[in-house]
Formats: sequence, structure tokens, C-alpha cells
Amino acid sequence: MAERATQLATDPAGLWSLSGWTIDIGPAWDNRADALASYHKALPPEANTDVVPESLLHMHHNRAVGINRDSERTCRRLARQAALTWRARRSSGAR
Repeated sequence: MAERATQLATDPAGLWSLSGWTIDIGPAWDNRADALASYHKALPPEANTDVVPESLLHMHHNRAVGINRDSERTCRRLARQAALTWRARRSSGAR
């Protein structure tokens, strides 16, 4: 599961193969990077940017799945692994 999450985070083309993925989701998914960049710019300089993503993930999970600590823990672990892989590939110039 971790490998698949990392693959989807680093190669978004694979998202189209997911069950339930529809053409309606594509534009929203594509806009997420712009939305996050705008959100980041709107944060005050003193904002703890280590805490903000955690809060966003927590509330998004609650809205999408409901309150489920085990599921949320798994999602956070997968998101962290995918983000670290993405960052490592980006800093090395790989995709």
C-alpha cells in the first residue's frame, strides 16, 4: 500500500486507473497544488508550517471518511512517506 501511495503522489497519471475516479475529479485534483500554494502564502509569517499540514490532513480525513483513528493514522503515515519520497525525488532532479 505504501508503494502505491508513493507512486500516486509522484506520478499523478496513475490516478485515472483508480476505481471511482471520474472525469469530474480531474480538474479539482489539478487545482489542489495552486490552492495549497495560495493557502501557504496566506499564512502569517509566525505560523508553524509543521503543524498546518497535520491539521489539514486531520480535518480532510474527518470530512472524507469520518472519525476513525486507525484509518487516519494509516493515511498520515502514507501521506508522510509519499511526501518524503516526492521531496527526495524533486531535490535530486528526478520525477
